[in-house]
Amino acid sequence: MQSAELEHGSGHQCWELRASDAGWFQLGFTEGTVITEELVQDIAEHLLEIQAKNPIHLLILIAGISDVRPEASTRLAASHPSTRLALLGSSHMDQVLAGFMICDLKNPQIAKYVTSVAEAEEHFRTL
Repeated sequence: MQSAELEHGSGHQCWELRASDAGWFQLGFTEGTVITEELVQDIAEHLLEIQAKNPIHLLILIAGISDVRPEASTRLAASHPSTRLALLGSSHMDQVLAGFMICDLKNPQIAKYVTSVAEAEEHFRTL
């Protein structure tokens, strides 16, 4: 990971975005974060500012997320078809939260629950 990172939000809505040397981004959250439509929109706007011309490949760390609001999955469903989201988790609860985040996707290639960075990188190559 590069040292450049962005921290946003306050309280239980804080998130951190880091760029990898391989060209994808890692997104992490503080403990207790609730994923809302507004939060997804805020993150999307920042990603588009720094990655406007290339497909967005984002490794989302499920750790820290405590809830996912229904409108958040609707917003994620509006992702560009070239977007790749890898939702990294390690427990059954992580898998359930990831499921809530991607339940409205019309294009199932956009997002995938993964259990390793290597699996995420493989998903990023599926364009």
